[in-house]
This record gives sequence, C-alpha cells and structure tokens, in this order.
Amino acid sequence: LPLCLAGAGDAGIEEIALAGSELPHGAPGRIALRNEWRGLARFRADLIRLGPTHPLDALPFALTIGEVSLTGTLSGLHPGGLFGHRIGTRGAFTLWNAWLRHLCLCAVSPTDVAARSRWLLEDVLLEFTPVEDAEAELRKLLGRYRHGLSTPLPYAPRSALALIEGSAAKAVSTWAGRPPQHPGENQDPWFRLLYGSAGDELPAGFETTAHALLDPLFAHLRETPAFDAAEDP
Repeated sequence: LPLCLAGAGDAGIEEIALAGSELPHGAPGRIALRNEWRGLARFRADLIRLGPTHPLDALPFALTIGEVSLTGTLSGLHPGGLFGHRIGTRGAFTLWNAWLRHLCLCAVSPTDVAARSRWLLEDVLLEFTPVEDAEAELRKLLGRYRHGLSTPLPYAPRSALALIEGSAAKAVSTWAGRPPQHPGENQDPWFRLLYGSAGDELPAGFETTAHALLDPLFAHLRETPAFDAAEDP
C-alpha cells in the first residue's frame, strides 16, 4: 500500500512483490499477485476518496486517570477528527484498536479537532461519535485490565462479538464450534490452558463482562459499506 500510494506502477510493485518470499513461484504467484492487486487498487481508491485532505501532525498525549498514567501518540488527526485505515476486514482486534484510540481522542480533546473517528477497512467504514465522558470509559477499561492482571477475565473476543451482535446461542456456538471441521474459540491454546480441553461452556460471568466492555463501543459506532461511504465534510 505505501508503494501504491507513492505512485509506483503495476510493473514496479510486481517486481518488488515477486522478489520477496510471500508469493509462490511462477504462474501461481503471478495469479495471486493480480488478485491482491485488484483488492489493493480498490482500497487505494477508497482511501484517497475518504481520507483527510488537511492532515495534522501526530499529537503526543499524557492522561492521568486515577492512579494510572496513560501515554501515547494520536496520529491520523485532521480538523474533522481522527482517520485511520487497515487492510483487513472488521473483527475484534480492529474494533478495539479504533475504539481505544477514539476514547483517547475524546479524552485529550485537542483544539480544532472534532471528537469523531473514522476507520477505513476493506469492506466497511467505521465511524465513532463523540463520547461525553471518555475518561470515565477509560477508567472502567483500565480497571478491568488491572483486575485481569491477577485473575483472568471471563472474556473471549469472537464469542463476545457473537453475543452482542447476535444472541447467547450464537456466542455458545462461536465458543464451542463444531470440531474437528469447525473448531471453536475455546480451541485457542491460551483458552485450553485456562479452561482445559473440556471447556465447551462459556466461563461464568462471560455475558456480564462482554456487555460491560462492548456495549459502550457499539453505542457510539456507525458502520457504512466502504463503497457507499461519503467523504468527510
């Protein structure tokens, strides 16, 4: 993507890609490259169309929240808010990454930057609306984090999304799966270490934890298919 945005043509990108070790040799590699290039070209077009036209410098920040000092850097800032992108589809990691950065943006509240975030993915544009008391939300998350340092939280990312966006039955199905063809999230080595191979039932307290963590996120989230998304005003 950086080469593509810098104006490198098809031939230049193909030469660099084929010189690496990611693609298979010969015709299969060239076919895979053409498929990847089509997706990359679409993403580049969306990124140029939806990305900020007046970007601002990255902003280092330091927040004191209770007994915790939270430091970092906000990048992708522009007068309309924060804009980020990732070549990938929507999932738990991307949602958390965007949400945490959005909370920091709202808590820092930089001058002349709107308290809005937009994240472009391959299939969707995520938009987060202003959070009235972002520090309070960060304090809750930090509390869960500190608790999790001593006692594992009853939380599983994919199953939690299935619960919030679907139902309790969907969460159980995502967790347990249908092995061996369709292994569940409980087959993750870390969950097996924690709950054992017989952990087909979601851990006690899972639903309460999932709602506590994800309800505020989804209350401030709007999603639009990337090709339908309008430019930032």
